[in-house]
Amino acid sequence: MRFLTIFITLLIISFEVSSQDLSFTNYSTRDGLSSAQVYDIFQDINGDMLFATDRGITKYDGYSFKIYSVSEGLTSNTVFDFSPQKNGDIWCSTIDNSWFYFRNGTTDFTSCQNNELIQKHSFGALADNIWINNDEIFIGFKNFYGFLSINTSKNSVNHPLSRESTINNAKDSIDAVFIHHDQNQFKFYQIQGQNKQDLFNYPTKSITTGNGLEGYKQCEFINDKHIFTSHSNLIISDQQDHRIILKFKSKIIGLGKFDDNHFWIGVLDGGIKIIDMNGNETQQWLRGHSPTALFKDKNDGIWVATLDKGVFFAQNDFIKLHETNNNNFIFSISPGLNSAPLISTLTTHYQYTDGILRLISHIEGDAHKPFYNFLSDDYEFFVRTTTHLNNRDVQHQSGVIDFSENLQLPPLIATGSSFVTYNNNSYQNTSVNTRIRAIEHANNGVLFGGSNGLHFYSFKTQSTIKFNFKPLQGRISDIKMKGVFHFIGTKQFGLVRYNQEKEKYLQITQKDGLSSNLINEIFAESESEIWVATNFGLNHIVFNGNSHYIEHLGIENGLLDNDVSDVYIYLDTIWIGTRSGLFSIPKSKFNIKSHSTDLNLFWSNVQCNNRVYSPQKKLTLGHNENNLELEFHSAFYGGKNRVKYRYKIHPSDNQWHAITGRTIYLNGLQPGKYKITLQANVDESNWTDNQITLEVTINPPFHQTWWLRTILGGLIALIIYFLFKIRLIIYNRTLVKELLRLIIRKLNPQAKSFIVLEQGKEHRINSQNVLYLQSNGNYLIIQTKNRKYTIRYKIGEYNQLIPDKMEYLRVHKSYIVRIDKITGKNLNAIFIEEIEIPIGKTYKKLLKDLTI
Repeated sequence: MRFLTIFITLLIISFEVSSQDLSFTNYSTRDGLSSAQVYDIFQDINGDMLFATDRGITKYDGYSFKIYSVSEGLTSNTVFDFSPQKNGDIWCSTIDNSWFYFRNGTTDFTSCQNNELIQKHSFGALADNIWINNDEIFIGFKNFYGFLSINTSKNSVNHPLSRESTINNAKDSIDAVFIHHDQNQFKFYQIQGQNKQDLFNYPTKSITTGNGLEGYKQCEFINDKHIFTSHSNLIISDQQDHRIILKFKSKIIGLGKFDDNHFWIGVLDGGIKIIDMNGNETQQWLRGHSPTALFKDKNDGIWVATLDKGVFFAQNDFIKLHETNNNNFIFSISPGLNSAPLISTLTTHYQYTDGILRLISHIEGDAHKPFYNFLSDDYEFFVRTTTHLNNRDVQHQSGVIDFSENLQLPPLIATGSSFVTYNNNSYQNTSVNTRIRAIEHANNGVLFGGSNGLHFYSFKTQSTIKFNFKPLQGRISDIKMKGVFHFIGTKQFGLVRYNQEKEKYLQITQKDGLSSNLINEIFAESESEIWVATNFGLNHIVFNGNSHYIEHLGIENGLLDNDVSDVYIYLDTIWIGTRSGLFSIPKSKFNIKSHSTDLNLFWSNVQCNNRVYSPQKKLTLGHNENNLELEFHSAFYGGKNRVKYRYKIHPSDNQWHAITGRTIYLNGLQPGKYKITLQANVDESNWTDNQITLEVTINPPFHQTWWLRTILGGLIALIIYFLFKIRLIIYNRTLVKELLRLIIRKLNPQAKSFIVLEQGKEHRINSQNVLYLQSNGNYLIIQTKNRKYTIRYKIGEYNQLIPDKMEYLRVHKSYIVRIDKITGKNLNAIFIEEIEIPIGKTYKKLLKDLTI
């Protein structure tokens, strides 16, 4: 009891744990980033992410990283900022003020031709931003007053930067000046009282910062308010110069707009802070890191550059990761005070109240669950084999395993091989002959499950009955009751919905859409809506009678772990416990498939017979250019496995073909016109949201051109007419037919193929490899050089199957042979590779004049 007394005393000294973060994924040098020290982030028009580091620029498309350095055209490997311009060029500043730029969507880097003059007149100042206006370059600095202006065409200085204007040495108050151009701002700093119209007549807005602020300066202008930082100081000022002044423990190393009502700052070793226009900190992320830049991508993903750990990425800003004092394994989530979540790790317990987590206990030892007893309006704690319930101790054979979370019914607690019930203002302990893993109230009794299946204990007979339904004879992990249903989770057979009154079962497994058959916990929100935590993500199941649909959430959607240990719903917020931490997500945001995702799909490279062609919508090739490699681009940062690709070739193929990589291989295309359609989707969204096409024309060889065929067709017609005229056709029809066959074959020598269906599987057969066709009732046997195919087909319909009909000859009511495969003949049979095929009486006359 001494241990228990100390433990309960700790409850009184509870404190708050309000820290929460986003579900970030970290990318660093181990993943392919050129450096862990990152200064800026930019997303180009292709959807690719670009990172400015002290070791060059790294590009990432969600699949692979590519590094660019001075050998690829950069003027320095230490790149600080990306500055987009109106004309589509992206200018980049470097540590030595040698600028370079590239066209948005390309990686062709070009050095600024005025670099020598810029470096000479910058005096070692650190460039902050740049503005290209016609033939003039304007550069603002973090640690110098004023700006530098260069005439690009004349390579001359229009506006100098004074060597004596170093901000660190200035004692006067200063202004941050904003010049708006397009959607960007050009910013610089000047000593108060200087001429504010140095940049001709461009409108400016300024903020007076006060005396004595030293260090690098940063500024933003959002919704008629100016935000200014210097070292660890921050000032928010409106048009009437009303100020909010904040001071932080460490140096502010990053500043930018978050949305119309918030801005962000990066603090050295202090993480990202999201602050509203009244100076209130609304969120803090990545504590202990040093963020330099925050960037929102086209799909609302959040990227943070740091000086110490590379880049962090969160798919959204609504999946929150809550701090639990480095106890990341969330053991359970249950209803606590006012039904708010009561969260347990292996050693600590937290109560969620007033928007924060409060630590209410800490105990070293075996995993245990807290229990909020609404009867006593107090927490009950289970220590070893003792349950402290309503100020009295109940002894057990072992520790507490599970309890009912049904707040409308009296407490029900499972403890090893017994359970505790509350009746007539007292607790009663009942022993059973099995170890209990899960327990729940039932009509006139209790349902409990263990490693050997599901059982029902009857209060009336005081006896136990085991269920015979096979999926309920394995290990039971959880039981929840809602209305007339019990929802039962198993460790092997998925989920079972049980109606006790009607004794009916409904089983849901992976075959029905469940992400895993191994279930950890269940939360029943209603009879028709439940949440299932599995070892492979969270499942949301909505029932409509005996039908249902399922949504999933896992690593691919922003969680850090697929092993979900527990789930709980409170005030339309989903609380998710995993082995890697505690997460929360608004229920309204759970349907991640509700919006379309732009994958930036386009053809990136076309190769034909190892020759590279520039990607375009239409491509015309020669007859021997029929081996294609089509590479395509896509950019997605939520996990490669979530994206599916498929293609179809019109008009030769009406089936979609799934591919795993980002290259389509097409070999042996025949002359003709093709339309290749490529589609992609995310999480089984609409395929047409991301679709591209490529039209390919393969010209026929000279002897297959339409005009040559027209001429030869006319000549053939004349020959046939002439033969009929001299009545040779009457005596030698076979000779004419053979002549036609040889001519057509000469004009079209390419191999032709056809597709057959054998036992549900499609096969493509090269017609030149066919030896003969044999009828067998309603089936047709196709014998080729290598194997035979048996298909459901009548021999009289072979004209619909074979592409080069003139190459075949029917010699019997049950046989059709390929003419060029005949190796011998006599009066009664023909031979194909020593196979004897009989000649029907009707067909002997046709074969009489056949030449082999």
